[in-house]
Amino acid sequence: MSTTQIKEENTAFVPLIHDIMKSMERDNQEVQQELSRLKSRIQELRETVAVMPGIDLSPEEQHRRLQHLREQVHIKNQLLQKYKTLCIFDNSK
Repeated sequence: MSTTQIKEENTAFVPLIHDIMKSMERDNQEVQQELSRLKSRIQELRETVAVMPGIDLSPEEQHRRLQHLREQVHIKNQLLQKYKTLCIFDNSK
């Protein structure tokens, strides 16, 4: 799994919590196993989040970087539109 991708199965806690609640009615050993699975999934997510790019930045710095990237995309789109109007890229021949 890529560090920037979180598998959907790792974030689906509701079914796991439901299993824990069902097992509470039956056997204490089952509850412990289900709780252990839940703890493992939470730990996996913590590790994934800890290595995500930009997690060490403040929200303000993340916002500044996002704005900068949006400006770059806007400028590049303008340049692309400008170059499309030139005859160099005319493929009708």
